[in-house]
Amino acid sequence: MELMAVSNASNSDYLFVDDPTLSKLIPLLDVWSFSFPESEFAIFDCDLKCIHFKLSSFCDISSTKDFLGKKYSEFGPEFLLIEDDKFSQVLNGASFEIESNFGDRILQIRISYMKLFDQDSGLIFLAFVDRTKENIKIRNVSNFTEKQISFLKQEQSLYREIISIFNWRQEIEGKGGNKIWMQQALPNLNTSLMQGSGIGALITSLGAVFETAQKDDNNAIVPLAFMDLLEENFHVTKRLIKTMADAQIVFEGNYLNTEETSLSEAIKIVDEQVDYLDDMLQIKKQHVVMSVLKKLESPKIVISKDALKTIVREILINAMKYSPDGAEIIILYLRTDNNFIMKFINPPNYKEIENLDCKNSEEIALFQPFFRLKKAVDERYSKEEFGIGLGLPIVRKLAEDMKARVYFTVTKSNIYEKEEREVCTSLQFPMI
Repeated sequence: MELMAVSNASNSDYLFVDDPTLSKLIPLLDVWSFSFPESEFAIFDCDLKCIHFKLSSFCDISSTKDFLGKKYSEFGPEFLLIEDDKFSQVLNGASFEIESNFGDRILQIRISYMKLFDQDSGLIFLAFVDRTKENIKIRNVSNFTEKQISFLKQEQSLYREIISIFNWRQEIEGKGGNKIWMQQALPNLNTSLMQGSGIGALITSLGAVFETAQKDDNNAIVPLAFMDLLEENFHVTKRLIKTMADAQIVFEGNYLNTEETSLSEAIKIVDEQVDYLDDMLQIKKQHVVMSVLKKLESPKIVISKDALKTIVREILINAMKYSPDGAEIIILYLRTDNNFIMKFINPPNYKEIENLDCKNSEEIALFQPFFRLKKAVDERYSKEEFGIGLGLPIVRKLAEDMKARVYFTVTKSNIYEKEEREVCTSLQFPMI
């Protein structure tokens, strides 16, 4: 790799290089540095040479540029000893996370692999977190009140729940054959978790509490407004975690309590859900129009009534969120020789949906976890049971468990006068 020049930033240094990947990486590293002013990290290329340095607590800030272009083992005795072999193993797929005493400090060290911009070669990320103060706080836990200890236990329980729920990585990796899903799903998961209220706002609230707290030896006084904000986002985050836990139960389940149901009973369930969601329709002044189907008593379908309620709610809320203000959402009931079909039709309010290549089955990605074509998160729909990109995957799973079929189409509109396209989600049940 040819090194060209050293650039100085206010709290970090990096090398300009010919590699276009690293050139694109430079602005990201600057943002990273300014966003986490207390963090300690460095980045190394595939030759184990340092290309970004922010380990200022180990050395004089004025000398940080002297470490660029060097291997970590060449940094000197003032740095924690880590062999080059550890870095080489990371390039081969390993990762390391250890805790070590270094002088009077307790450091947590992580060495991991980074791969950006679809490049063949990767980078090595070295991070240090100083746990010294944290360990001192743990030793002083005996001074906490019973209420504080109870809060800490709740917090620890929440963290354990998060870790348990996020143990979906192996299942997610198995879906990699769908290219459009892989391109969108994980970035959208990050957006879902961090945008708006919930985890992102919880972190912001914690930051505000830390900044405004007036501390003495044993206690801290925090403005009530910030405590209220913290409590609100704590409960929102717990609801988010519950959503993911409930979704995981559905995804892992393989049995529904089904029964034979007349078409009239099935349509009644849909009517009830439309009535239940009336206040959600008022958010954008939308309304639902339903067709009429005759001779409903003799044919039957096999369904779980609770599952059908969930499916209808999720499809209708999805249609509300992604239709323009004042839109008509149409429910059509059709019957063929062997099937009973419900069609939920709405006009789209964004162009991304119209670009899906249905001929090549790209619409299937809509039924994969965490997939959303639109990054904006609309949090007004309080009756949405499965948000964050999990609604349609739940619909598909429950439909398949009832031996039904769900599919999605975008076609030229034959219904809406002012719309060129229409979006249709169809549920098809075999009749008996």
